[in-house]
Amino acid sequence: MEDKKLTERAWEIVKRDWKSIPNFLSYLRFVLIPVFVWLYVAKKAYMWAAIVVVASFITDVLDGWVARTFHMTTEMGQILDPVADKATQITMFLCLISRYKLAIPLVMIMVAKEITVGAIGVRLFRDTGKVEKAKWFGKAATFVIVAVAFTLVLWFEIPANVADILLWLAIAFASFGFVMYVISLLIEIKEAKKG
Repeated sequence: MEDKKLTERAWEIVKRDWKSIPNFLSYLRFVLIPVFVWLYVAKKAYMWAAIVVVASFITDVLDGWVARTFHMTTEMGQILDPVADKATQITMFLCLISRYKLAIPLVMIMVAKEITVGAIGVRLFRDTGKVEKAKWFGKAATFVIVAVAFTLVLWFEIPANVADILLWLAIAFASFGFVMYVISLLIEIKEAKKG
């Protein structure tokens, strides 16, 4: 797909899909990001910050359910939803770095994954016009990462060894999701070339 056609296709998707209800739920997750930062960093209102984590997770689950149940799945949503997820998760762990040094490698893995998978995803879109859909391993990683973030935000006095175990668990799932997405995308590109 030529660059001009690629740009035109991207704009067509945005113009067609931006008004959908599931996408508005994704927009809401972006709005909740600065709210979380303000509550956790500025106000040190950890319980409220944890509630924001839960609210963000609920909107994530809800937008997927609405999209599938009411046939509102859109190509824009397939891009917007994971971007909102990852922006939220990375922001939460950036805020947690001041207390948990193991959050540093976790953030590095998450950022590396988004850059790598994003670049390969653009290649897939360019070659096939298709947008990568969420996979079970991505959903599993998201659930674990959000659960760990919620626990660390809410349980301020968590023992250091318990926090380390949770962070290693998040690192393991983030790494697994990273590897699996790269493999999945490369297979799709290879199959598209055959077709």
